Amino acid sequence: MKPVLILLVLLGAPIHHSATNASPFPIENYQNPNDMVAWSSVANLSGITHNWVADEYVTVHQNQYCRFDAQLNELGCGSLACGDCEDISFLGTNGEFYEYALVEEGGAEGSVAIVQSPISTHNLRLDQVDVQWLTYANTAGGDAGEGVAYDALNQIFYVCIEDPQMQVLSFQRPTDSSDATFSDGSLVVTEALSFAQLSGLLGGGADLSSCYYDQLTGRLLLLSHIGHKLSDIDLSGVLHGQIELPQAQVEGFTFNADFTQLLVVAEPNLRQIYYASDVIFSDGFESVFVSNNEIIRTLW
Repeated sequence: MKPVLILLVLLGAPIHHSATNASPFPIENYQNPNDMVAWSSVANLSGITHNWVADEYVTVHQNQYCRFDAQLNELGCGSLACGDCEDISFLGTNGEFYEYALVEEGGAEGSVAIVQSPISTHNLRLDQVDVQWLTYANTAGGDAGEGVAYDALNQIFYVCIEDPQMQVLSFQRPTDSSDATFSDGSLVVTEALSFAQLSGLLGGGADLSSCYYDQLTGRLLLLSHIGHKLSDIDLSGVLHGQIELPQAQVEGFTFNADFTQLLVVAEPNLRQIYYASDVIFSDGFESVFVSNNEIIRTLW
């Protein structure tokens, strides 16, 4: 019997994941990337997050940020009042505010800033009086954080550190809005993944550019622009999946509202989209996969 190809197109409905379960597909299911294209009007694109409340993307560009709608159209840009912000993570809402965490590279100390951004204005400036500073390391003479991720269930931050001291640090979010620092013990910082663990998986010459916490699996997705890989690694240092990325200076990544798209951003102002595929049946089919909201079935 010859195989019969059946194509079903689902209109509007998500295939498997939704924003309610807040978790990506397995990383190796993101396939069929489109071309990397110029995106933002501002250069130095180094990080991106998805605001699932507004269904918008927010990017960071050292001292500036930009907002994009769900169709990736630029809505506007503004100042961060930041020397060299490298990554951003949307935390949720707090009353009339969006909450974001930003990590800054350089300077004498490494810090994560928690910004209360008014929903009405979306102001993300770090010189506002209510910004909370969490100082996790003395980084004088070395590299500071390149990426920040957040475990919302356990309220733990993860900061990925760039090569040559490639590692992932973690610390608990304070229960109040006061500043906290490792130097006086008000912020207790631990090493979640060491250089030895990461270099064994990614190579000693790799680096870390961005990170994302998978709330469902309890694992980290780690981006390396030198290794050109996005890796799924648990907190014991075990690799669970990996995909190759383009030969560009990839700096950040996030997912759309239903996790069917993986957005990767690169210097100076580029983006690339990967589409999720997922096996949904096996009996009676040679292969079944979902891509770009289409179900492809090969029937025997």
